[in-house]
Amino acid sequence: MPRGDKKVVPKGVAKINIMVSNTGTTFSEREKLRGDENYSTWRWRVQGILDERDLWDVVETPASPAYLAWIQSYTPVPSASGSAATSSTVTQQVAVSQQQLTVFEAERKTRRKAMNVLRASLSEDVITHVFHLDDPHGCWDALRGMYNTKTNG
Repeated sequence: MPRGDKKVVPKGVAKINIMVSNTGTTFSEREKLRGDENYSTWRWRVQGILDERDLWDVVETPASPAYLAWIQSYTPVPSASGSAATSSTVTQQVAVSQQQLTVFEAERKTRRKAMNVLRASLSEDVITHVFHLDDPHGCWDALRGMYNTKTNG
């Protein structure tokens, strides 16, 4: 868009204030999922963000049994300085090949990013219902079960 041109928002279309940066997504309180009242628009908006960031697949697809077994045994080993371990200092109780380990670590990272987008998009009232969930697929399914009514589609 040339400098000085303003974006014109058509009459009747609400402006949204979603801040996207390298560190994450911030939703205004108005855009966060509040329940049945805005589930349809929230779902559409968040699915688009997840899709654009190549995160939708881990929300749409449940984790494989092999990945779940690996993640349950994922135990960071404290470094000499006492800080959290890096992926190179993680012990595995589930035997996996180096190639599988690389794939699982990438999936873990992708699932965490997707979950962070979901968490950022929920109001305080809604987040209490999914606070115990740490997988984006399970979280999305739980929210769909709570708020996807016949009137919402």
